[in-house]
Amino acid sequence: MTFSENLIQDLMRTVRGKSQVTKLDVTDLAEACVVDLRLVGVYVTDPEEPLCKQALKLYCKGHYGYDKDQTTFRAAYAALCKRVLISSLCKTGGFSKFLTKKARKAVDKELLNDHL
Repeated sequence: MTFSENLIQDLMRTVRGKSQVTKLDVTDLAEACVVDLRLVGVYVTDPEEPLCKQALKLYCKGHYGYDKDQTTFRAAYAALCKRVLISSLCKTGGFSKFLTKKARKAVDKELLNDHL
């Protein structure tokens, strides 16, 4: 996936980096985030969309040198993914047919846990 220069600059500001190495690192992290989202059944069509942008920022913070707060950022990213995925399921009433079996089981388990 191609990311705009503005998005990469936003991600660089998020991790408080300015170097060319930081630019390469956040680009790699953004690509990894898109793959990670796809693995749980969230398909990114527009990385500039606000929720996607937030997911990218949280993913970058969770994987780029924030050792002290890394767990917090990763948990926030996971929670955002869960909300987006469940929201998609509720809105489309059948989006789960596009999910892998593993992702569908995880969503079903999360939906069940949320209602217990």
